[in-house]
Amino acid sequence: MASNRNARLRQRIVRLFKVRGVEKLTTREIMQGLQTQLQSNRPTPYKTNPTINELINVMKRHPEFKTVKNEKAYISYTGNNSRKYEVCLWKLSNKGREML
Repeated sequence: MASNRNARLRQRIVRLFKVRGVEKLTTREIMQGLQTQLQSNRPTPYKTNPTINELINVMKRHPEFKTVKNEKAYISYTGNNSRKYEVCLWKLSNKGREML
């Protein structure tokens, strides 16, 4: 029963990796990709999208996704102050690649 939890969301995330054609994505890139993603059977966007916390919880609790621990990504935001923030990088595990 637990393996079926969030199955559609996990499939959407795997499909996002496939469409983008990259091995690693940040959490924000995944979030933005899910918000603009169209349904697979018709060209309309999804009505519901997870929050950033729901997305992180799903990805860290399921074996399809892994964090990239030996690399750190720094994103610099330009605004009132130019700071660099460390962000999490995600990649598909072997189980996630099987879903492709």
